[in-house]
Amino acid sequence: MAPPYVPPLHAHFYTAPHSGMLWETRGDETQHGKRNYRLLLQHPHSFHISKAITKGLKTERHLVVSLAMSHIYEYATDNVGKCGVLEPEEFFGKAKDSYDWAKRMTNAAFWAFTYKAFHARALFLASTTDPEKRKAKQPLVIALDEFREAFFECYTIDYTEIDEEEVLTRQEDIERVEEEVYINKSVRAKYFPPELTSPASEGDGTDKLFTKFKRLRPNYPEPPPNMDELDLSKVPDHELFYYDTHCKSKHRDTFRDVPSESKRDSLDVPKEGGLSPISSKRTYDAFSDYRESGVGADDEEPVEGHEAEEADAEEADDGDDAMEDVAGVGQEEVPDVKKLKITDD
Repeated sequence: MAPPYVPPLHAHFYTAPHSGMLWETRGDETQHGKRNYRLLLQHPHSFHISKAITKGLKTERHLVVSLAMSHIYEYATDNVGKCGVLEPEEFFGKAKDSYDWAKRMTNAAFWAFTYKAFHARALFLASTTDPEKRKAKQPLVIALDEFREAFFECYTIDYTEIDEEEVLTRQEDIERVEEEVYINKSVRAKYFPPELTSPASEGDGTDKLFTKFKRLRPNYPEPPPNMDELDLSKVPDHELFYYDTHCKSKHRDTFRDVPSESKRDSLDVPKEGGLSPISSKRTYDAFSDYRESGVGADDEEPVEGHEAEEADAEEADDGDDAMEDVAGVGQEEVPDVKKLKITDD
């Protein structure tokens, strides 16, 4: 018995210019007027993803596949606040596993598809300035745009959006905002790495490389937008019924077990009492520098952080105890002398 036919991955998705995604890179200039391009839907994970879609959705219809993928990214958008405590591969893996049909895909394969999809969307937006053409039409593109917008809003690097006050006067408030900006930049670099999602990028280097003349680009026809393709009423009833009953309805909350940690705890950023990579010098560091310069501490090793505070506190306590002892001795001897002088008078 012959194995079931698995179509190439690009057969499942819209690739025409009006689709809102451009699944090939800009390419590098070569000799004789040619350019080397990368095909973002032909990579080591392509067959695995296509097989999972074919078995899970039982259709090759572009609109149904786009709709199914969009529901995964819509669920990811609802849980965008968990990006700060999960790595991208694990985060999108949990979003994928929320639907039974998509669990056939591995986390690594789906993360690869995700950043390539964001790359394809960025390439398309960079290829046109027409507002009507840039507008998202198919479900997958709409869901990707919504996730991107929610993500950058959640992990903003705008100081004014982090703190509602216009002017930060206290040093600890300034350090807190600077540290949050630092963390948000780190999260952004994980989920939207420029080397993988920027329109100027050539991707991760695993996509199929092909060469063609510039005059042939793009290599597919440019038909006018066919909105009938995006009309669910055109989809056969049996395909929609199967998707509604066997795919869309089998959904569960896979982010429920994710610990509710703060973004601060998710990254290796110094806690209170430690010096943040972007914060100013602490007030007690000046005293530490003074001690390290050799004034009053020639034979002592410099102590930093909480140890310096504890050492200073112990020295202060010892000094207070010594003063109390000296004062106690004087108070016992001096009054007796005064009493004797009064008696003699």
